[in-house]
Amino acid sequence: MGCGAAPAAVCLLCLGLLGSLNGIATEGSSFRRSWQLPCVFETSKILPLSKEPEAVRLNTRLLLSTAGSTAGQRSQPENLPPDNIPSFVVQALLLVRTAPVLLTSALARDVLLHCTFSTRPQAGASVQWVKLQRGGYRKRLFAYDASSGQVERVARAEVALEEIPKGEASLLLRNMELRDEGIYLCMVSVASLTAEQTIQLQAEEKPTVTTSADSLLLVEGEQQKLVCSLKHYYPHTIRAQWLREPKDSRRVPEVMQNVLLSSVQQSLNGTYSSSVSLLLTASLKDHGQRYTCLVDHTSLQASIRRSVTVEVRAQALLGTGSPVPARKQDHDHSWREGMASSWAELNFILARAGIWWQYWTKGRIWVW
Repeated sequence: MGCGAAPAAVCLLCLGLLGSLNGIATEGSSFRRSWQLPCVFETSKILPLSKEPEAVRLNTRLLLSTAGSTAGQRSQPENLPPDNIPSFVVQALLLVRTAPVLLTSALARDVLLHCTFSTRPQAGASVQWVKLQRGGYRKRLFAYDASSGQVERVARAEVALEEIPKGEASLLLRNMELRDEGIYLCMVSVASLTAEQTIQLQAEEKPTVTTSADSLLLVEGEQQKLVCSLKHYYPHTIRAQWLREPKDSRRVPEVMQNVLLSSVQQSLNGTYSSSVSLLLTASLKDHGQRYTCLVDHTSLQASIRRSVTVEVRAQALLGTGSPVPARKQDHDHSWREGMASSWAELNFILARAGIWWQYWTKGRIWVW
């Protein structure tokens, strides 16, 4: 391993490892106190008679030279452990940290993409935020040039400029939309050093769950459809089922099989809506029974439950000794039909009487 190329390779590798491990050197950290950073240098070599490379790892240590030291007289950290780990002295170090790696947010809300950095020695830092697009294209959302003080940003993207000298480069994204989903890069540059870390932003919207009724009163043998509506959820995948709750709490609920799933509809804001229906034929054993719609979605920490209580009456309870009285509108309708029929018969009789009258009086002269 050549000493001329090794330090640069080690620096870049350590920055990547620190990002993946969420490590950062900040004020008061152990790195500031000891001025040393453990690292792993990884390279590969081709084995004889084989085309596959073999990974070679070497534990190393980065040492940050103190201010005022020269290339010929580099100040070494004190109290180094007595080991055989190779050490490399670097003149400057830049560490960038983002957290968490995967960030979820509801729609139409402001979301903060955290990004902090630390430099040794302290120097002005330039900050950029970009969003990865298809085909490797990078869309710039924010850019700050420390040397010129110029700022570029797109709508809804904000970074507090007064916080950048303090090592804070977080991006505030206003009014989260579905198109904002993707991978974001926080890029920090100090002098000739540049480091970047990624954050994946994902939208999640909780479903609104309602049932067609809270309770039902049915007659034995009557069929009724219970509808469980799922509205405005994201992403697309959702799980909904109807359960028959046991009256004995020690028993496991029964998953109903005679259910109907509707087609999924997508709204203008990109969220989805659907429904699951249970076709229920009432029986006396269902009296007092509770049916529950159980919904699971990635946006939920716990399942959503909506229940319907069913009461069932026997047909005999409606009364067999006396007929069920007709509704008032049915009685009025029958009376109108009877009156219309009577008028029609009367008109027919009068018409026939007129014909006979003309027959018998034809050619006759009446004398009064």
